[in-house]
Amino acid sequence: TGSQCFWDFGDGNASVNCGTVSNTYTDPGCYDVTLTVISDMGCTDQLTFPNLICVYPYPNAAFSFGPQPTSVMNTEIVFTNESTGATTYNWEFGTDGILGSSGETNPSFTFPNDNPGSYQVCLTATTDYGCQDSICQLVVIDEEFIVYVPNAFSPDDDNVNELFTPVVIGADPLNYKFMVFNRWGELIYDSQIIGQGWDGKYGGIPVQQDVYVWKLEVVNAMNNEKLNYKGHVTVLK
Repeated sequence: TGSQCFWDFGDGNASVNCGTVSNTYTDPGCYDVTLTVISDMGCTDQLTFPNLICVYPYPNAAFSFGPQPTSVMNTEIVFTNESTGATTYNWEFGTDGILGSSGETNPSFTFPNDNPGSYQVCLTATTDYGCQDSICQLVVIDEEFIVYVPNAFSPDDDNVNELFTPVVIGADPLNYKFMVFNRWGELIYDSQIIGQGWDGKYGGIPVQQDVYVWKLEVVNAMNNEKLNYKGHVTVLK
């Protein structure tokens, strides 16, 4: 009763509470804690605990990966660990690691080649003292960009090869235009819908057997490159 207490927490903070005390350490390191007690008679006693409190730094989780962009034709992604302050690592591929996991420092992983889309990849970096940091990023697997246009079709109502349809994969559906012209340069068919084909008619009337010019304007959805194609198609009767 009547004693005075002085706490030195070693980080520049102090307290004069003789009961339970607390202190928040904001910087990594080990700290001496000193308690000085002065009785009401003026007697002084001091006790120092060297390195009583050790605060360990958090790691910083970071990584890069490639190739990006990539397509379903090349789904193996190489990950480069750029974390600092950690000693062990845990990778999760897909949400909650549904596709797989790895404890390697710099792993590679092959994503599904039949399901283009975005896949979450998370890295947890851990120090020897159990401190952790995590980071998640999205790996994008695009469709392969493919354009194939037939050179002939036979719209003769036999239900075989009735439509002239370009095969287009991986293009931006909002930037698509397909046109067909007769030998005099007259536009006889056009479409802005991928997968929609020409039935060999103009104004509802079947065209004659002949060679026609087609033009195709597309945008590669992977890199936004605008591409123009031109060729000939033969209508067979």
